[in-house]
Formats: sequence, structure tokens, C-alpha cells
Amino acid sequence: MKISAYLLVTFMMVQIINLCIADPREKTEHKRQARAVPVAIGAALISAGAQVVTSDPKHNEIWQLPSGVKIDARTCWEDGSGPCPNGNCLDNEGPRGVLIKEKQVSCKWFCGWRADCKKQFCCKSA
Repeated sequence: MKISAYLLVTFMMVQIINLCIADPREKTEHKRQARAVPVAIGAALISAGAQVVTSDPKHNEIWQLPSGVKIDARTCWEDGSGPCPNGNCLDNEGPRGVLIKEKQVSCKWFCGWRADCKKQFCCKSA
């Protein structure tokens, strides 16, 4: 009787711990993957003058910039983070890609060595 009660209590504690540390975003992750290009990415691409060249039911979209460069909208990211961001799509710190949009952001007070802080929106070429 003591062993079964111990096992029951242990099982319940494990379940409670799993509930406490579970990421609630995991339950909606499959919904996000089913969506087309996220709104922020689409808005940045449109503001850069890009147009959709191809699209399919699996939400694979190839966009073309006015310069003629084709990009895959699923491979976009924002470069530059932290209190003193220096986003650069073309540097060797992280992935390299095509610059879509640059955004000036405020620097923290201790970023005196940096003239300006910026984040860049980048995408991989298709």
C-alpha cells in the first residue's frame, strides 16, 4: 500500500511540474506554422516595394524586390539585438542575407561608443 501511494504521489508531482514548466506557446506552434507569411514580414516586404512572384497552398512564397532579387519570405529575420544593437545583414556575425528594411532604435545610456543603434530586417535569397 505504501509503495502504490508513493508512486501515485510521485506521478502527480511530475505531472504538476510538467504543467508548471510547459511552454504555453508549444500548443499554438502548429497554428503559426500553418499561416502564410507573418504580417510583420509581409508589411516589411511590401514597404520595400517587393511583390509576390510565386505562392502555393503550402504557404511557400517567393517575393521579388524592385532590384530584381528574389527572396523566400519564410527565411526572414531581424538582425540586431541587445541594449546597443548594430544590425547588419551582411556581416559575418550570424546569418547573411538581403537587406529589406533598416530601423533606427534608441541606444541605452552606456552605448557611447556607438554613433547610432539600428536593427535590420533581412531575408535569404531564393
